[in-house]
Amino acid sequence: MRELENSIQRALNLLEDEILDVQDIGLPAKLNKRSASRPGTLRDMEREVISAALEQNGSNMAATAKKLVISRMTLYRKVKQYEIG
Repeated sequence: MRELENSIQRALNLLEDEILDVQDIGLPAKLNKRSASRPGTLRDMEREVISAALEQNGSNMAATAKKLVISRMTLYRKVKQYEIG
C-alpha cells in the first residue's frame, strides 16, 4: 500500500488535469485495460488494485499482502470493507 500511496501522491503532484486516472499512477497494464475507461475515486482505485493483486496471486492472501506491502490483517480488513469476492 505504501508504494500505491507514493504512486498516487507522485501522480497528484504531476497532474495536469483535474481528474486523476489510472494511467497517471503507473499501475500494471492488465489493471489499466480494465479500468482505464472509467474514472473513479481513490477508494475505487484501491479496490481495483487489491482485486488485481489477489487475482495475480491466485487469491493467496499472504502473497498478495506481501506484494502490496501491507499486513495480512490489513488485507483481510480491506477485502471485507470493499466486499471483494
